[in-house]
Amino acid sequence: MDNYWQSQDAAIAMGHAGKALGRRQGEAEGYQNGLEDGFARGRKHGYNEGVAQAQAQLAALTKQKHELQELTNGLVMALGAAVDTLKMSDNNQKVRFAHSYVTRTDRALQCGQLRIAPHRDARFTEQMTQTTAYILDALETTLRAHDFPS
Repeated sequence: MDNYWQSQDAAIAMGHAGKALGRRQGEAEGYQNGLEDGFARGRKHGYNEGVAQAQAQLAALTKQKHELQELTNGLVMALGAAVDTLKMSDNNQKVRFAHSYVTRTDRALQCGQLRIAPHRDARFTEQMTQTTAYILDALETTLRAHDFPS
């Protein structure tokens, strides 16, 4: 046979070459599709894990916030009752209160437990108007009782 490309041998060789090329192309496409699918699954899994961790942290912080709010509410009730009682105090009791308040506040400021004295903190004064008024009255009474020069 003069024309090799028209022979059965050429057809078999071309068939093998076609299979090999098809296999390589299939492997490459399969590998690429597998990578893309794997990356997509990995991203989704990582995202879901991240969301779950964030939700767990948020739940823990929310619980802690509620516990602190409950503690704060209790402290406010106790402080309110003390202020109600102290409103009827005489000047000597106001001076003793002011001295104790200043001593405790100074100590807390030095230790870093407070950044500002409560009666000067807008957050405190807005929420605790009666307590702030009593503190200021006690401090003014102390100044008058000691008759400090202006």
